[in-house]
Amino acid sequence: MASAATITTPRINLKLTSNDSAVLQALFDNGEGAFPIPSSTDSSSERIVPVDSQTINIDDSLPAFPRCYIEEAAFKSLKDRELAIIRRIQGSTAEPNGAFSTQEASSSSSTPVHILEQAIDDLSSLITEHPDYPPLYANKAQALRLLIQSKTSSTSDTDKDAAIFHPENKDLATRLLSDLSKAISLASPVVTGANRSITSVSSSQYRLLSTTHMHRGYLLLKAGKIRKEEEEGTTQTQQTERGGPTQLLAISSRDQLEEMASQDFFEAGRYGNEVAKQLSVGTNPYAKMCGAIVKEALKKEIEEFQS
Repeated sequence: MASAATITTPRINLKLTSNDSAVLQALFDNGEGAFPIPSSTDSSSERIVPVDSQTINIDDSLPAFPRCYIEEAAFKSLKDRELAIIRRIQGSTAEPNGAFSTQEASSSSSTPVHILEQAIDDLSSLITEHPDYPPLYANKAQALRLLIQSKTSSTSDTDKDAAIFHPENKDLATRLLSDLSKAISLASPVVTGANRSITSVSSSQYRLLSTTHMHRGYLLLKAGKIRKEEEEGTTQTQQTERGGPTQLLAISSRDQLEEMASQDFFEAGRYGNEVAKQLSVGTNPYAKMCGAIVKEALKKEIEEFQS
């Protein structure tokens, strides 16, 4: 079966800061569009990607998504319908190479609400027909995120994703996180056999897992930032009700949310996302602790040297 629709992995050489816009740039302004474009490949080559103690084997002879089997005719119809939905969201046609330009991807954030709502309904219908096809969930999560932005006109342009954690968007945010988690679950490889140090995935799995783990990690990191502002009392508005995905409402600890984000960034890094690798270290509580210990040791050495 031909390769399935996939979300492309960001390829930006980005110097990281704590600024959320940098993370968003790494996530979505990748020059190939925010949404996956169905494509096909005849490649049967294998590529070996070493990742710490585990090796990722990219094997294009594998099905695009091993948990999902769709007959060839039905798969072609699914790709065509999926692409039509994506084009409506983007408000343009795909480029000859099956990708959207950065400008077109960025402009999707101003897509009219009714178009986004219809696209989400249409993607939901496709999911009903093909519940095991991961890119549909990933695309719907992207559309939900854009819908939240479009419905929140009062949010500043520099921090549109803060609206995800507004109480009035709780239902949409819950669906967003649920769809991302479902895409990850369906796309994740099942490690079998005696040699568990090698994981074989298709190139479609590789790209989808890179971006969906990165997207979910960003949401978790953003949730941690919101919790920090709540703890420090620095939120711009006092809210009587906590917003954001309901799956995260019981987690009050900023550290726990950052640890969860770090794990997602680590997974995205395993699948080739260099930005995520750096974020994983930056949000890892153990790395932070080690960094603090090293800084304290250096401080003491300097004090002893000066005394």
